[in-house]
Amino acid sequence: MSTTISKSFTAVGAGPHNLANHLDSLNYTASGTFVGTVILERSRDGGLSWNPVVSKSAAADVTLLIEDAAQQSVWIRWRCTAYTSGTIVTQLIVTAPSTGSGGGAGVWGSITGTLTDQSDLVTELATKADDPVDLTTGVTGTLPIAKGGTNSSTALGGSGKAIVSDATTIKEHATTTATEVGYLAGVTSAIQTQINAKAPSTAPTFATSTTHSYATASTVPYFDASKNLVSSAVTPTELGYVSGVTSAIQTQLAAKVIAVASTTDNAITRFDGTAGQVQNSGITITDGNVLVMPTNTGNTTNVIQLGSNAGNIIGNEISNTTYRMDRIPTGGQHQFQESTTTYSYFAPASGFMQNGKFTGTNVWDIYKSIAKNVSINAILPADCYYSNTQVANVSTSETDLISKTIHAKTLATNGDAISGYAWGTFAANGNNKTVKLYMAGTAIFTIGPGAYNGGTWWLRFSISRTGSSTQKYGVQWNTDNATAGQSASSGTLSFTDTSNQTLKITGTSGTASNDVLNEEVRIMFRPPTN
Repeated sequence: MSTTISKSFTAVGAGPHNLANHLDSLNYTASGTFVGTVILERSRDGGLSWNPVVSKSAAADVTLLIEDAAQQSVWIRWRCTAYTSGTIVTQLIVTAPSTGSGGGAGVWGSITGTLTDQSDLVTELATKADDPVDLTTGVTGTLPIAKGGTNSSTALGGSGKAIVSDATTIKEHATTTATEVGYLAGVTSAIQTQINAKAPSTAPTFATSTTHSYATASTVPYFDASKNLVSSAVTPTELGYVSGVTSAIQTQLAAKVIAVASTTDNAITRFDGTAGQVQNSGITITDGNVLVMPTNTGNTTNVIQLGSNAGNIIGNEISNTTYRMDRIPTGGQHQFQESTTTYSYFAPASGFMQNGKFTGTNVWDIYKSIAKNVSINAILPADCYYSNTQVANVSTSETDLISKTIHAKTLATNGDAISGYAWGTFAANGNNKTVKLYMAGTAIFTIGPGAYNGGTWWLRFSISRTGSSTQKYGVQWNTDNATAGQSASSGTLSFTDTSNQTLKITGTSGTASNDVLNEEVRIMFRPPTN
């Protein structure tokens, strides 16, 4: 008689088992086109544990004889342990041995009488234990006397407890479960000895240092919110800096001034109340005790400023040095001494003094302030611009012979005026030549074009304020060239006096360069008469 069990695998897993007895014939096959591995397994304890018999990763067809040393029944099954593709077709065929003569098996004669009459068979059966049973289903078994038992029934309740035995019986353990017994798997030495070598979880004592593989090297550990010992970002060196601290560090730091933002040799420092820092200013004191103000093109920083009636600022021997007096408020008396003469004035705006004369952004306001508050008419009118560098026209393009920016608020008061002159020459040729005077983009005087063959020309002008952003002008032209002759012009303007404006004189030739030349120009500021 034979029993066949088949299983096709398309994934890892175990197939059904087949029961085989001692001396049964087992034929196992694995077939199909597949990539994977199946293992033939055997269990002697009713399926509680399985041991591998053979592993196949390709088709196989093998027949073998089941021989068990204990002459017990065994369970046989296929299990797929690795699967990639295809279908693994497996089969188990168990065939019992023939009961007839031949085949090498024992042959029993005819049995007559009762079973007890067959003494040899009774003796043989008495040495056998009951077939393996599933202890989880609850059965009653018998342990033969020949196997150390009492040949009496032993109840197995199937409650999942571990099985133990004494000299006479096999039974369940009172408390130990089969699962707990399974935890012994993998133990390599006496458990108690290993436990004794470990430190207790409560108040452990370590004779040497401990190793924590999860920790970060060279950092200070601490307990986190879950009371786990973890690494911090603080190093032992950094922690060492706390040594010697006598009170809260942050409280001490908050009471200190923030470190200097930068360092510059000889710089005067200042306290920045917003940033809370001692910072460098742009002012320095040299080793020779000279106060040096930085170069600055504006008029709102790098200045010396006094409050109303705050005192005097005195600069001695300034004939060859540039001094900047910027934003000095009304009410203070400020003195500039040049050689043996002291000049005092009140409420100036801003500008420079160089070689005994004021220059700069609002220079005319300074002169005007001096003229109105102190009788020093010797330095008026004020030269605002002067040049005696020759400038000629270029090619046939209109060329700026002179160009000067008249700063905003120069004409701040009705009667304030700028005046000046320029003179030059015409080349001795018959080319057409033109001279123009511009103020704030408007040509207020033009001579030419004309064939002015040589000669010297002279141009005078005056532009004065009549109201807010309204002006009037007058221009006089003289030349010894008969063709150019003498002329004059006048009119009104309406440029914005609170913005910078440009005053310029241009020269143009219809043919060549160097036909119109400017030799000298002077521009002056004139306040109204006191």
